[in-house]
Amino acid sequence: MTYKYFSISGDPGFRCQCGCGLGLADMDRHFMRRLDRSREKSGVPFIITSGIRCPVHNNRVSVTGFHGPHTTGMAVDIATQSSRARLKIRRALIQEGFHRFGSHSEFIHVDDSPEHDPNVEWWY
Repeated sequence: MTYKYFSISGDPGFRCQCGCGLGLADMDRHFMRRLDRSREKSGVPFIITSGIRCPVHNNRVSVTGFHGPHTTGMAVDIATQSSRARLKIRRALIQEGFHRFGSHSEFIHVDDSPEHDPNVEWWY
């Protein structure tokens, strides 16, 4: 699968940071198509700082343990460079139907996990 704004060679942020080999090719395709359209609508580069995670790595770095949204290939963290960029990114994600957000001063977490509560936002 190819995307307009994301590529295996150009987006190392999608790779599991433990080095297990999971990466962009392991992300959910429907999620990625919507993320790609969100990027188009926002007009702002999406710098992915965390994509797919294997269950072991996720358990090490997240309170969601072995079964967090990142383990499904339907979650990313997007770096935010300014408040204007943050607003453009969030608006585009909402337009594409995303409804689970985590906010941090340096990134927006977005996921489409069917196993977790819908229509929520939390702060880190």
